[in-house]
Amino acid sequence: MKKAITYLGLITILFMVTGCVSSHLNDDEDLIEDTDPEGNGSDGSLTAKVDGVSFTAASNKVEAKKNVFASGDMSFSVTAKNKDLNKFTLIVSNYKGVGSYDAETNSLSYHVNGDDRPHTATKLKSSGVITITSDDGTTVKGTFSFTGTHQTTKKEKVITEGAFTVKPQVKKV
Repeated sequence: MKKAITYLGLITILFMVTGCVSSHLNDDEDLIEDTDPEGNGSDGSLTAKVDGVSFTAASNKVEAKKNVFASGDMSFSVTAKNKDLNKFTLIVSNYKGVGSYDAETNSLSYHVNGDDRPHTATKLKSSGVITITSDDGTTVKGTFSFTGTHQTTKKEKVITEGAFTVKPQVKKV
């Protein structure tokens, strides 16, 4: 009898823990709009030229997010990888919608797969800009260009003709 009560107690605890974990995993109260329910990357595209060579992101490797903070401020980011897993990361830290955002207060980087550090536009050396040309609340379109400096070697990569169209996931943080 004592053994049966022990097993029953263990089973009860197991159900309680499983219920809490599964409830937490399904907690989307902070998600305002899930435009990527399968987690395959947002609908979108990103193209650019890196030192004159075309870069086209793989269709399932473009992710975009708008984070809405308690203060009402927002950030916007796009991450995109091509078939070689080279990656662009564009971050607007104080997003206000349509307009231009420079490298001085935002982040533009290009990372070659397998390299230890990205080529980044910084306010100290390189120049760069992200321009949001439209944001209808669902789809964000924009352009970008920058000269990225490798953090270790100090070699530069020139990024031109950057363009993206994305449907960002919007989340309260």
